[in-house]
Amino acid sequence: MLFTLETERESSVKGFTELIVNSVRGFCMALADSVPGVSGGTVAFLLGFYDRFIGSLDDLFHGARAARFAAVRFLLKLGAGWAIGFGLSALVLTSFFDTHIYEVSSLFMGFIVFAIPIVVREELDAYNVRVYEETGERNSERSVWQYFAVLPDVKSVGVMGDERTYAYPIILRAVESSDAMTADWAKLPYEVLARVSSRIVAEVPGVNRVAYDITSKPPATIEWE
Repeated sequence: MLFTLETERESSVKGFTELIVNSVRGFCMALADSVPGVSGGTVAFLLGFYDRFIGSLDDLFHGARAARFAAVRFLLKLGAGWAIGFGLSALVLTSFFDTHIYEVSSLFMGFIVFAIPIVVREELDAYNVRVYEETGERNSERSVWQYFAVLPDVKSVGVMGDERTYAYPIILRAVESSDAMTADWAKLPYEVLARVSSRIVAEVPGVNRVAYDITSKPPATIEWE
């Protein structure tokens, strides 16, 4: 009997904690949605629950009964926080944006700078793992020796949805080398490049174009200096 009561108490505490955590997540997503050029999906990615969020949406329509029920509970908790955050942003943050536009712009650029390396690292680390599984070598000719992303101080016109955008491009750089004295650009599979490009444009605010640097060393250097 005592064990049952303790189990129920632990379950209640866990449920309450999950409610608070997911409500705060939804709250943060709503605040991001209220900032021009920033999406709630970016916040979900930075806070580490983007995959669960997308998976819950998929389970809601295509999952089994148990998965659908779990998705509904998760999305309702997330939605409660989102509604509170959106209401607060409409009442308070509008005037804040008008008077602190430079601070908001700096925060916006911070999201870009912070999020891009995470996306690139996840995808190219996963690629290196697949190469190791296929070849059994940590540093095979197909593995990526060094990789990074460049955020140049230029903008270009793009189209997202039904609207034209004026946003930053991202230049990806991945090379193969053994000593850094010379290097060749990494011949990454098209599906890897496509996935990296799609994730950056979808998850990083203020970016509407992704390019891949295919210059070897020499004549270029590995880094963009």
